[in-house]
Amino acid sequence: TTTFTIDETGDATFAGTVNTGGNVTITGSGNTALLINTGNNSGDNSQIKFGDSADDDVGQINYDHQDNKLEFRTNGASNTLVMDNSGNVIIGAATAADGAHFQHYQSAARHQSFQSSNGDLAIVTDNNSNPAVYIKGTGTADLVNIFDNTTEVFTVLDGGNVGIGNNNPADRLVVQKDSANQEPILVLKNDNTTDDNGVS
Repeated sequence: TTTFTIDETGDATFAGTVNTGGNVTITGSGNTALLINTGNNSGDNSQIKFGDSADDDVGQINYDHQDNKLEFRTNGASNTLVMDNSGNVIIGAATAADGAHFQHYQSAARHQSFQSSNGDLAIVTDNNSNPAVYIKGTGTADLVNIFDNTTEVFTVLDGGNVGIGNNNPADRLVVQKDSANQEPILVLKNDNTTDDNGVS
Protein backbone atom coordinates (compact mmCIF):
# COMPACT_ATOMS: atom_id res chain seq x y z
CA THR A 1 0.00 0.00 0.00
CA THR A 2 1.21 3.44 -0.90
CA THR A 3 -0.03 6.54 0.87
CA PHE A 4 0.52 10.16 -0.03
CA THR A 5 -0.27 12.81 2.56
CA ILE A 6 -0.07 16.59 2.50
CA ASP A 7 -0.46 18.28 5.89
CA GLU A 8 -1.73 21.77 6.65
CA THR A 9 1.73 23.29 6.22
CA GLY A 10 2.07 21.85 2.71
CA ASP A 11 4.54 19.12 3.68
CA ALA A 12 4.06 15.94 1.64
CA THR A 13 4.63 12.41 2.97
CA PHE A 14 4.99 9.20 0.94
CA ALA A 15 4.74 5.78 2.57
CA GLY A 16 5.46 2.79 0.35
CA THR A 17 6.75 2.62 -3.21
CA VAL A 18 6.02 5.37 -5.71
CA ASN A 19 6.66 4.75 -9.43
CA THR A 20 6.52 7.98 -11.37
CA GLY A 21 7.95 6.71 -14.64
CA GLY A 22 9.99 9.90 -14.96
CA ASN A 23 11.43 12.84 -13.07
CA VAL A 24 10.46 14.00 -9.59
CA THR A 25 10.76 17.72 -8.87
CA ILE A 26 10.49 19.31 -5.45
CA THR A 27 10.07 23.08 -5.55
CA GLY A 28 9.67 25.44 -2.64
CA SER A 29 9.59 29.17 -2.12
CA GLY A 30 12.17 29.01 0.68
CA ASN A 31 14.27 26.25 2.26
CA THR A 32 13.15 22.98 0.67
CA ALA A 33 13.91 19.54 2.09
CA LEU A 34 13.61 15.90 1.13
CA LEU A 35 13.33 13.86 4.34
CA ILE A 36 14.12 10.14 4.42
CA ASN A 37 13.20 8.84 7.88
CA THR A 38 13.70 5.17 8.77
CA GLY A 39 11.93 5.47 12.11
CA ASN A 40 14.72 3.39 13.66
CA ASN A 41 18.03 4.79 14.92
CA SER A 42 19.56 1.51 16.06
CA GLY A 43 20.65 -0.10 12.83
CA ASP A 44 18.58 0.88 9.82
CA ASN A 45 19.97 2.88 6.91
CA SER A 46 18.55 5.73 4.86
CA GLN A 47 19.47 5.29 1.22
CA ILE A 48 19.31 6.91 -2.17
CA LYS A 49 20.06 4.36 -4.88
CA PHE A 50 21.10 4.90 -8.49
CA GLY A 51 20.34 2.05 -10.86
CA ASP A 52 20.16 1.00 -14.48
CA SER A 53 18.98 -1.97 -16.48
CA ALA A 54 22.01 -4.02 -15.41
CA ASP A 55 22.07 -3.15 -11.70
CA ASP A 56 19.33 -1.44 -9.73
CA ASP A 57 21.70 -0.11 -7.04
CA VAL A 58 25.05 0.28 -8.80
CA GLY A 59 25.51 3.60 -7.00
CA GLN A 60 24.31 4.56 -3.53
CA ILE A 61 24.30 7.29 -0.95
CA ASN A 62 23.81 5.54 2.38
CA TYR A 63 23.39 6.94 5.89
CA ASP A 64 24.12 4.40 8.64
CA HIS A 65 21.99 5.45 11.62
CA GLN A 66 23.68 3.07 14.05
CA ASP A 67 27.20 4.43 13.48
CA ASN A 68 26.05 7.84 12.20
CA LYS A 69 28.24 7.74 9.12
CA LEU A 70 27.58 8.75 5.52
CA GLU A 71 28.73 6.39 2.76
CA PHE A 72 29.06 6.92 -0.97
CA ARG A 73 29.22 3.78 -3.09
CA THR A 74 30.06 3.47 -6.79
CA ASN A 75 30.06 0.56 -9.24
CA GLY A 76 28.51 -1.73 -6.64
CA ALA A 77 31.45 -1.38 -4.24
CA SER A 78 30.97 -0.43 -0.60
CA ASN A 79 32.95 2.25 1.23
CA THR A 80 34.06 4.13 -1.86
CA LEU A 81 33.99 7.24 0.32
CA VAL A 82 32.94 7.40 3.98
CA MET A 83 32.42 10.35 6.32
CA ASP A 84 32.27 9.03 9.89
CA ASN A 85 30.51 10.47 12.92
CA SER A 86 33.52 12.66 13.76
CA GLY A 87 33.72 14.19 10.28
CA ASN A 88 36.76 12.11 9.28
CA VAL A 89 36.87 11.19 5.57
CA ILE A 90 38.06 7.77 4.41
CA ILE A 91 38.46 6.61 0.81
CA GLY A 92 38.52 2.85 0.26
CA ALA A 93 37.74 1.63 3.80
CA ALA A 94 34.98 1.77 6.40
CA THR A 95 37.14 3.26 9.16
CA ALA A 96 40.37 5.24 9.25
CA ALA A 97 43.60 3.63 10.42
CA ASP A 98 45.98 5.42 12.81
CA GLY A 99 43.30 7.94 13.85
CA ALA A 100 43.58 9.84 10.55
CA HIS A 101 41.19 12.69 9.79
CA PHE A 102 41.54 12.09 6.04
CA GLN A 103 42.85 8.88 4.53
CA HIS A 104 43.14 7.13 1.18
CA TYR A 105 43.37 3.47 2.14
CA GLN A 106 44.37 0.55 -0.06
CA SER A 107 45.95 -1.75 2.53
CA ALA A 108 47.85 -1.70 5.82
CA ALA A 109 51.03 -1.51 3.74
CA ARG A 110 49.83 1.24 1.44
CA HIS A 111 47.84 4.31 2.49
CA GLN A 112 48.17 8.08 2.74
CA SER A 113 46.91 10.01 5.75
CA PHE A 114 46.44 13.56 7.01
CA GLN A 115 46.58 14.31 10.75
CA SER A 116 47.10 10.71 11.86
CA SER A 117 49.00 9.28 14.82
CA ASN A 118 51.90 8.73 12.41
CA GLY A 119 52.14 12.44 11.56
CA ASP A 120 50.24 15.33 10.04
CA LEU A 121 51.17 13.88 6.64
CA ALA A 122 51.96 10.16 6.58
CA ILE A 123 52.72 7.99 3.56
CA VAL A 124 52.92 4.21 3.98
CA THR A 125 53.89 2.39 0.79
CA ASP A 126 54.99 -1.00 -0.48
CA ASN A 127 55.25 0.26 -4.06
CA ASN A 128 58.05 -1.43 -5.99
CA SER A 129 57.84 0.66 -9.15
CA ASN A 130 57.05 4.28 -8.20
CA PRO A 131 58.58 6.57 -5.55
CA ALA A 132 56.87 7.23 -2.23
CA VAL A 133 56.98 10.97 -2.97
CA TYR A 134 57.06 12.56 -6.42
CA ILE A 135 57.72 16.27 -6.82
CA LYS A 136 57.85 17.94 -10.22
CA GLY A 137 58.28 21.65 -10.73
CA THR A 138 57.75 23.10 -14.20
CA GLY A 139 58.11 26.75 -13.18
CA THR A 140 61.01 28.63 -11.63
CA ALA A 141 59.91 28.50 -7.97
CA ASP A 142 61.81 26.51 -5.33
CA LEU A 143 61.09 22.78 -5.31
CA VAL A 144 61.23 22.30 -1.52
CA ASN A 145 61.21 24.66 1.47
CA ILE A 146 61.27 23.14 4.96
CA PHE A 147 60.98 25.42 7.99
CA ASP A 148 61.69 24.97 11.69
CA ASN A 149 59.21 27.51 13.05
CA THR A 150 60.17 30.63 11.06
CA THR A 151 63.66 29.50 10.02
CA GLU A 152 64.17 27.80 6.67
CA VAL A 153 66.40 24.82 7.37
CA PHE A 154 66.28 22.83 4.12
CA THR A 155 65.94 24.14 0.58
CA VAL A 156 65.92 22.67 -2.90
CA LEU A 157 66.03 25.39 -5.53
CA ASP A 158 64.74 25.26 -9.06
CA GLY A 159 67.61 23.59 -10.91
CA GLY A 160 68.47 21.25 -8.02
CA ASN A 161 70.86 23.15 -5.73
CA VAL A 162 70.40 21.98 -2.14
CA GLY A 163 70.89 24.11 0.95
CA ILE A 164 70.98 23.01 4.59
CA GLY A 165 70.93 26.11 6.75
CA ASN A 166 71.14 28.17 3.55
CA ASN A 167 68.03 29.17 1.63
CA ASN A 168 69.85 30.34 -1.50
CA PRO A 169 72.58 27.78 -2.24
CA ALA A 170 74.85 28.81 -5.10
CA ASP A 171 76.34 25.31 -5.43
CA ARG A 172 75.00 21.79 -5.67
CA LEU A 173 75.17 21.32 -1.88
CA VAL A 174 75.67 24.10 0.66
CA VAL A 175 75.75 23.25 4.37
CA GLN A 176 75.92 26.32 6.59
CA LYS A 177 75.60 27.10 10.28
CA ASP A 178 75.50 30.46 12.00
CA SER A 179 76.95 29.34 15.33
CA ALA A 180 80.60 30.17 16.03
CA ASN A 181 81.23 27.13 18.25
CA GLN A 182 83.75 24.46 17.33
CA GLU A 183 81.29 21.72 16.48
CA PRO A 184 81.63 20.55 12.86
CA ILE A 185 78.86 21.33 10.41
CA LEU A 186 79.30 18.04 8.56
CA VAL A 187 80.24 14.66 10.03
CA LEU A 188 81.27 11.71 7.85
CA LYS A 189 80.89 8.62 10.03
CA ASN A 190 82.12 5.08 9.49
CA ASP A 191 80.10 2.68 11.64
CA ASN A 192 83.02 0.25 11.66
CA THR A 193 85.26 2.65 13.61
CA THR A 194 84.94 4.84 16.68
CA ASP A 195 86.20 7.92 14.84
CA ASP A 196 83.99 10.71 13.52
CA ASN A 197 85.59 12.80 10.82
CA GLY A 198 84.15 16.29 11.09
CA VAL A 199 84.37 19.06 8.56
CA SER A 200 84.22 22.57 10.03
